[in-house]
Amino acid sequence: MPVAPIFIDPSAISALYNQRVLEIHAQEAATAWMLRDAACTRSSHALDDLAERDERLVAHLAGLSIAGVRGLQIARDTLSLLGADETFVLTLLTLWSGTTAELDALLGAAANDDEQQRGAIAALAWADFAQAEPLLLRLAAAPQPALRSIAVSAYAAHRRDPGQLLRDAIFDPDQALRAAVYRAAGQLGRRDLFPALVNAASTPAGPEHGEACRYFAAWAAARLGDRSKAVLQTLADVACGDSPLNLAATDLLVRCLDREQAQAFCEEAKDNGHLRVAVRAAGSLGAPELVPLLVAMMQVQHTARLAGEAFATLTGVDMDLLDLVAEDQQPHERDDDNDDNNNDDNDDNLEEIEELDGHLPWPDAQQVWDFWVANSARFAAQTRHLMGLPISAANLPVVLAQGNQLQRAAAALELSLRAPTEPLFEIRAPAPRQREVG
Repeated sequence: MPVAPIFIDPSAISALYNQRVLEIHAQEAATAWMLRDAACTRSSHALDDLAERDERLVAHLAGLSIAGVRGLQIARDTLSLLGADETFVLTLLTLWSGTTAELDALLGAAANDDEQQRGAIAALAWADFAQAEPLLLRLAAAPQPALRSIAVSAYAAHRRDPGQLLRDAIFDPDQALRAAVYRAAGQLGRRDLFPALVNAASTPAGPEHGEACRYFAAWAAARLGDRSKAVLQTLADVACGDSPLNLAATDLLVRCLDREQAQAFCEEAKDNGHLRVAVRAAGSLGAPELVPLLVAMMQVQHTARLAGEAFATLTGVDMDLLDLVAEDQQPHERDDDNDDNNNDDNDDNLEEIEELDGHLPWPDAQQVWDFWVANSARFAAQTRHLMGLPISAANLPVVLAQGNQLQRAAAALELSLRAPTEPLFEIRAPAPRQREVG
């Protein structure tokens, strides 16, 4: 006798879920975003690698999103201690769910915490702009400066101009909001804000105008074409200070100086003990004449891995493939004989340097030097190089398409300096979006 088929309402099937699986999706989504966020600026990753990380993140987010309200609730319960990564996941899921009141509460809490704010901005930048725009319009009109700052940064991450919002907020009393506006103006190519940026970059730091304000104003002014002494001096002050912005300031500064001035800055930084700044400057400048300095810095514990990365950025070599990596080198085994005049690298921040450079290989200085002696003729003297190519309008798009994330960031910055009214290419955007733009 045939058995009658069992019919189940499709809506009942879609309501079924496995709580433990959803908990894992939530945890893994937060971890996947954290790893992706770090990969965005690392020389160990190219666009294809970023795309793979994006796919993993999307898979975990999809697992939660398909479960609807239950997925969102389990994500909230699982990610109860909010950092940037947890906030990213919850902001995105809540945005997708369309629950306005819950989204407002989440962003209201994020406005009071820098890490949560970073995660919220990243989520709004990840979402399709059409989906994020209604929320961004509401945030742009919010009375709280922190919420308007989130809106400014998210608009800028999408490379969408919020128009009047920047003009209204550029003189706001809130420092964090002003800093976000300055940065956005530079990213978007807003030359109409140029006078305010130059004035802010030239204003001495103080209680109402902190280092971040001065830096982002100077960064934006220089990116938009200003080469005044005051703007360049602000970048130099930040580069040689103890701010976490110092290497980013260095990247732009050496590109705004003429070749002789940039090399002089590099040598002066080294002589004054700012070894990491000198290494970054040499890599950003891409001058073959500075390779001996980089090789020397490969023999100093605090700069060895950064110098190896700078050499690879300049030459385009794969250090592992060419066997230029030290096999058994450990941090405590490095030669510190050249470290006597190092002001910014001491035992107190070894742990910090390990956190910054821990993903980089230790270069074998002798092997690198031997390689350079054998191959230096390939690199034209008095010519800047990036990824082994002379820096030019023709070669920069090649680096942007094929380079690692550090090289791509350098190419994007170089291109933006050649077209100051155009938006700066966003190398942190989801990989499919980057490929559409590129």
